[in-house]
Formats: sequence, structure tokens, C-alpha cells
Amino acid sequence: MIVSLLDFITSNIGVSNVPSLKSLRVLRVLRPLRSVKRIPSMKKLVNVLLVSLADLTNTLFFMFFFMVVLGIVSIQSFFGLTF
Repeated sequence: MIVSLLDFITSNIGVSNVPSLKSLRVLRVLRPLRSVKRIPSMKKLVNVLLVSLADLTNTLFFMFFFMVVLGIVSIQSFFGLTF
């Protein structure tokens, strides 16, 4: 309700002339979140994605650590060589 009200206000006032209200158009991104409440399977899917973010962050940290170690090893191995 709030998103649609803000969308109505920003589209009818003439936001292009008022730069401070132009940032309110960013709230239009929240519009698809209304469908999450209405469709139970979509809500379940979003919950699964949010739960899996913890596992993804662990994987990304491991990848970052592995790339740093390989970078250090390769710099030490190929120091001074030009190709």
C-alpha cells in the first residue's frame, strides 16, 4: 500500500523537476515484494534463498582465501621472470 501510494505521488507531481523526490522512485523496486506475500510457494522460495546465503558467504570466503594463497605462491614462484 505504501509503495503504491509513493509511486502515485511521485508519478503525478512531476518528479523530473524536483531532484529530492527523484530518489523516491527507487522504492518502485519494492513493488514485486508484494507478490511474495500472496503466493506461498514464492515465499518458500525466497526463504530458501535467504537461508542459503550463509552457506554462500562461507564458500566465497574460502574461494577468496584460496585465490590469495595461489596469488602469493605464484608471485613468489615467478618473481623476476618476464615472458
